[in-house]
Amino acid sequence: MSRGRPGHATPHPPSGGAGPLPLRGREDELALIGRDLEALGGGHGGVILIEGAPGSGKTSVLEEIERRAAGTGIRTFRAACDAAAGAMPLSPLLDALLHGRPPLLDARVLREIAAMPDARFWMLQELQERLERAALAAPLVVAVDDLHWADEATLLALRTLPERLATHALLWVLARRPGGAALTAGRLQESGARSLVLGALE
Repeated sequence: MSRGRPGHATPHPPSGGAGPLPLRGREDELALIGRDLEALGGGHGGVILIEGAPGSGKTSVLEEIERRAAGTGIRTFRAACDAAAGAMPLSPLLDALLHGRPPLLDARVLREIAAMPDARFWMLQELQERLERAALAAPLVVAVDDLHWADEATLLALRTLPERLATHALLWVLARRPGGAALTAGRLQESGARSLVLGALE
């Protein structure tokens, strides 16, 4: 299943076109998410943890969230973690925020930070400052798929940034397999993250 280009916000369906097919069988979960998106539009962010076995539709739910957010003018940056890219610290978040339209990060600045001592610390600071600045201007969604494959730096960022930016209009949506990224998920749940478990569809 295609996840689309990381960080690319879903455009509005062409006028008169069929548009994407509705996501069926997840009405209850999407109703809860719809309320979170409505609250986000009012300036209230948060964290949603989506858990489901392979094939349960986690990616489809993220795509539907992105579509709904775009329909209300909310920018979405979507990333997917990859087991093969585990050696690249922070790559899911950096890719998503670099390829947004417009991008949230500056590639030149990131190269300069990468050459600094304690680069990981300063990279995290750069992510926080850019997200904070953007969320002050307009609500944002950051969606991360396959959290169970995230590298340690990405997991640290996802334990840290939602807490630091908790008062901003920023909604984090993180999808994982059962038991995956348990430390990060537990930390976020302790801080008030909403958990959605995708069971088998009828």
